[in-house]
Amino acid sequence: VENMLKTIASAFVISVALSGAAFAADKAAADAAIAEAQAAYDKANKSGIAWRDTAKMIDKAKAASEKGDFDAAVKTAGKAKFQGDMAYEQGMQQMTAGNWSYLY
Repeated sequence: VENMLKTIASAFVISVALSGAAFAADKAAADAAIAEAQAAYDKANKSGIAWRDTAKMIDKAKAASEKGDFDAAVKTAGKAKFQGDMAYEQGMQQMTAGNWSYLY
């Protein structure tokens, strides 16, 4: 039982040490995340299917980065990238969806 408790305690300490919260984002990570978000948004926007708030989220991520809050910048840019990717995917799916059968 004592060895099991030591193993559990060790696993807990290691998991906390290796968790994402243990690694703070820096300017390079924020810039990369913002660039990825911008690329996803541009792809969707070029196709005319970008979602309404994605550009605002990218601006918010840029502002957080300029203030030195790189963790918030990376988190917000990640959400914006997700929105850009999902907007593009939604647009591509709907492009071939056609109309409801009662319209024909």
